[in-house]
Amino acid sequence: MAELKMEEFRRQLKQGEPGRCYLLYGKERYLLEHYARELRRAVLGADDDPFNLRVLEGKSLSMQELADAVDAYPSFAERTLVEVRDYELFAGPEEETKRLISLLSDVPEHCCLLFLFDALEFKQDKRKKQLVQALRDYVGVVEFPLQGQGELTRWVQKHFAARGKEISPEDAAYLLFLCGSEMENLANEIGKIA
Repeated sequence: MAELKMEEFRRQLKQGEPGRCYLLYGKERYLLEHYARELRRAVLGADDDPFNLRVLEGKSLSMQELADAVDAYPSFAERTLVEVRDYELFAGPEEETKRLISLLSDVPEHCCLLFLFDALEFKQDKRKKQLVQALRDYVGVVEFPLQGQGELTRWVQKHFAARGKEISPEDAAYLLFLCGSEMENLANEIGKIA
């Protein structure tokens, strides 16, 4: 899959065609969490089926635990979602790296594996060439960078409109000046104002 643009990832989710493996990272946490929720809905349905969602913490995760979660069959559904938060892909010993590459190359059709980098920063270690190649070949890697002034202005206007309110581009830009460009903070402020 390799590096995916946000628009392509959004299209896959809207069409109900999520792939088997994704890695989401970036500085814009609002978008990161938003699209993680959208992926959950696309895979599990609107109610985030708790029977088929497995959330694993990367710090204490063993490769066997991950493999077991990925191989587990869904309960009364088509697919499972295995969400791994802040797993240091490149930090493990060579044997674990080989097992990880093997797992990435053979994620079953009934599973969607999601690596989510929330607290940790995602960095590729180019010295582990086989793992870098496996990420290119089997994982949809989506970055959520901080948004620019133009995107944020349109986003602010869209969120006011969703609440039945209107804001001019100039006032939206002034709101950005006052509150900064973090979308999570802006969403809170839009809620207060609207």
